[in-house]
Amino acid sequence: MALLWRWHRYRRELGVSPVELIILLLLTERQKYGYEITQELRKWFSGFWKPNTGTIYHALQRLEKKRYVTSSIQHREKGLDRKMYAVTTKGEIAIEKGVKHFRKQIELLQCFLSLVEKYLG
Repeated sequence: MALLWRWHRYRRELGVSPVELIILLLLTERQKYGYEITQELRKWFSGFWKPNTGTIYHALQRLEKKRYVTSSIQHREKGLDRKMYAVTTKGEIAIEKGVKHFRKQIELLQCFLSLVEKYLG
């Protein structure tokens, strides 16, 4: 997670924060609403990170303002209406940039781990 927080330094260059990129990636599967995204992230991170709903909704608002996602209201007969989010073409470009950057970080981490294994080995 430290790599993700360090990534905030690159936010302007990439156009998305780590949280925003993760949300965009989840939205590539299908349209989702904020609370659903929060629940998926909690499962995904298995207690390592427990995102609160407010954090996710603020990130969705930022993504919508940047036009990386669009939203529409899903009217339901039972229960409250839901605001559904979907990735735009501009959002897909942001995903490509973010994933490319993240791959570089993974490569660096793998090099570091190989050095650690040599030292321990």
